[in-house]
Amino acid sequence: MSQPEEPFWLAWVIPILAVIGVVWSILTRAFKHAIREQMNDMHQENQAHLREMELNLSEIAERLSNIEGRMQERWGDSRPD
Repeated sequence: MSQPEEPFWLAWVIPILAVIGVVWSILTRAFKHAIREQMNDMHQENQAHLREMELNLSEIAERLSNIEGRMQERWGDSRPD
């Protein structure tokens, strides 16, 4: 009895699967890197917006205290106890 012959396509299936695995790992690594970079950019943008809002709020608080000072000069301390 002779051994059954190996199918002709079996010789290139494993190398093709290996190439697909390598390409898959490269693509996933590149995707993760791109996402991480985009998230870092978004974080920096959010930090800049937060600093801008803090400056705006401090400016608003300063204006409000000026208005309160002027009102107190005009009408005295009329805040409820």
